This record gives sequence, C-alpha cells and structure tokens, in this order.
Amino acid sequence: MRAPLVIASDLDRWQSLGDNGRAVLAAEAAKVIRWLVGQLVGKDRSLPHHKRLMALINAAWKHWPSKHDVQCGSPEGLRQYLQIKAGFGTPHKIVKGDTTYIWFEHRSIKFEKMDQKEFWLLSEAIERIIEDVIGVPCEKLLAMDRAEV
Repeated sequence: MRAPLVIASDLDRWQSLGDNGRAVLAAEAAKVIRWLVGQLVGKDRSLPHHKRLMALINAAWKHWPSKHDVQCGSPEGLRQYLQIKAGFGTPHKIVKGDTTYIWFEHRSIKFEKMDQKEFWLLSEAIERIIEDVIGVPCEKLLAMDRAEV
C-alpha cells in the first residue's frame, strides 16, 4: 500500500488543498497507520481499532440502503453479515435428500481469537464493502454519525 505523505514544511500545499483534499489525505493517512499497526507481529489487538470498526458498523447499519438485498435487524447482525461477506466465515454443508444447503458461521473476533494482523485484514475488507454498498467513504460516514448525536 502506498499513500501520499504530507510533510510539515509543506503547509502552504496542505492549506491549498481545501477541505475535500485534506479529508482524502487524512483518510489515506489513517489507512496507512492502521496497516502499519496490523504489521506488528505479536502485537496485541488494538482496542481503539476495534472500537472504530464497531462504530463504523453501527453507522453503516443506520445508513444501510433499504433496497439492498440483505437487511439486518441490528448492528450485530450487520457485523456478522459483513464478516461473512468479507470471507471471515466458516462454511457448513447440510444435505437433505436431493437438496444441499450451505450456510456460513461468522468467526469470532474476540481479542484472544483473532490477532491484530488478521483483524486489520477483516476491518479493511469490511470497510471496502461498506463503501461500495453505501457509496460514502468510511471516515465521512463516521463523521456523519458523530454529527447526528
């Protein structure tokens, strides 16, 4: 992953970007920071990263399109759906006569069950899904949710 670097001495350029340009750079910087934290092998899970993902899923649930094929009754249900959609689920197969049923069980994200690197991969995949479905960058979605309170 490569992201633009903003050098402190380049304040004039930073100010000339305007709110949208600065927001894009800040979002990219946040992604790089989360990626770097995810690369720390043996590092315990990050509580702020965990809380951010839960806040993002809660915000996504509030703004989930009513026309989407999948509707979840709660943020927890949306979390489970997003985890499975992101590939973090265990498939199960049940055969009854001529019919085969496949269902997915979401994997645990408890701190002792998922390390920081895997959690980073999960959170990045979930963010991509949310941005694709809702059509709003995740940082903006979080800001919108904070403003609604």
